[in-house]
Amino acid sequence: MPAVARRTPRAGGSGSQRRGRGAWPTRVAKAFSHPARIDVLQALANGQTSPSDAAAGASLSVGVVAYHVRELKAAGFVRAVSTQRVRGAVEHFYELTGDGRAALRALDAVLRHDPRQTGKGEGGKGRGTAKAKARPRAPASR
Repeated sequence: MPAVARRTPRAGGSGSQRRGRGAWPTRVAKAFSHPARIDVLQALANGQTSPSDAAAGASLSVGVVAYHVRELKAAGFVRAVSTQRVRGAVEHFYELTGDGRAALRALDAVLRHDPRQTGKGEGGKGRGTAKAKARPRAPASR
């Protein structure tokens, strides 16, 4: 009987881990890896919202926010709760899951201990929900 070749797992881990059901620290790190995701998590802290509302509050394009909402949904931090017809399109509304609320508490703890904030590092009493500072942009080349 001929030998059967077995498939070996890829280096990236199982498919379910790549889709967001991996280890908690990895999922949280990925959620925090882009400032727009942090803005989305913070917008959802106040309750249900749509990507267009979150985009307006964060001064980002709807496309950028919608992409990051999809990434947070795949990671299990947000879930779709309702839709609404708006001018011929469908607007989706999302809310935080239990994991999303836990990730937001972790973010709050990290931001509360940011040594760059005067008087707020190492147990300071600063609010942790302050938005991350924008990185300075390089001047446009001509």
